[in-house]
Amino acid sequence: MFWTGCGPADADTAIACSVAHDSHNVWSVGSSDAAMALAVNRLQEIDGGWVLVHHGAVVAEVRFEIGGLMTARSAEAFDVEVRRMKRTRELGTIDGGKRTLTNLGELWWRLHVGCP
Repeated sequence: MFWTGCGPADADTAIACSVAHDSHNVWSVGSSDAAMALAVNRLQEIDGGWVLVHHGAVVAEVRFEIGGLMTARSAEAFDVEVRRMKRTRELGTIDGGKRTLTNLGELWWRLHVGCP
């Protein structure tokens, strides 16, 4: 599914995630195909989670190495990544819409499979 007119305004910026209720397919939103490809490929390398690319470089990631949904690392190690991702708000690349995006997978499933 491709949407236009949404996503980050900055050039070569994207976010990708392996959390998409209820199907948990990988999704990405970005301002260029190259940035989205970089984010999705990095997501594969870290076994899932969240990856943020800004101006063509990975600037933050949160690793969910168990099925792309959970981590077995300590809360402290996980917190470092989450705080780094949250600090990227200063770049203007992400906002509070991440939860909405993670639920789009469920919307796609319901529309294409016909689940109530």
